[in-house]
Order: sequence, then C-alpha cells, then structure tokens
Amino acid sequence: MTVYSLEASNGIAAQVARQLGDELVFLEKKTFPDGEIYVRVPSRPRGVAILVSSMYPSQEKRFLELLFSVEALSAYAEGSIIAVVPYLAFARQDKRFLEGEPISVKAVLKSLE
Repeated sequence: MTVYSLEASNGIAAQVARQLGDELVFLEKKTFPDGEIYVRVPSRPRGVAILVSSMYPSQEKRFLELLFSVEALSAYAEGSIIAVVPYLAFARQDKRFLEGEPISVKAVLKSLE
C-alpha cells in the first residue's frame, strides 16, 4: 500500500502511514495563473492507494483537488483507491428537504466513485 497526502490532510496521512507501516507520498499541487488547480501523483502506488485529504476549508477547492487526485491515481493504481476524508463537504444535504434540491452528498460521492 501507498499513502498519498494532499496538503489538507492536516497530518492525518502521516499518522495513517505510520500506523500501517507504509510509504507516505505528498501529491504535487499548484495553482495556474488563472486560478485553476493542478495536481500530480509523483510515484506509482504499490497495490492499494490510500488518499488522505480533508475538504475544509474552501470546500469547493478541496473537493476539486480530491477529485483530480482520484482521477490521477486511477490511471496508476493496480489495486483499489481508498479515500480517507475526515471532513466530507456537502454531506449535510443527504436528502431532499424541498422540491428541486439536489442531494449534494450523493453527487459528491458519485463523482469520486
């Protein structure tokens, strides 16, 4: 297994890697001049890839970082990708309270599948 960390992991990725006795890899991240997000997986995972990142603060930005990281890892991973997300943004809307509302947590989870 390989544990991958985005900067929003708040040290949890290091704890997970230490507990599992696995390698910790920090994903490369930058922001283009127009504000778009760039992430890169610097090394191939060995077996299962564990990706650790919170989605707070700046939920929309952290969500896109996580989404792009899952996509990048899926091109490499020989095994499963496990996302450890201590704070899952948009989880409050887990059902429709009013007609026309989305189930936002469903949309977030479906996109990360």
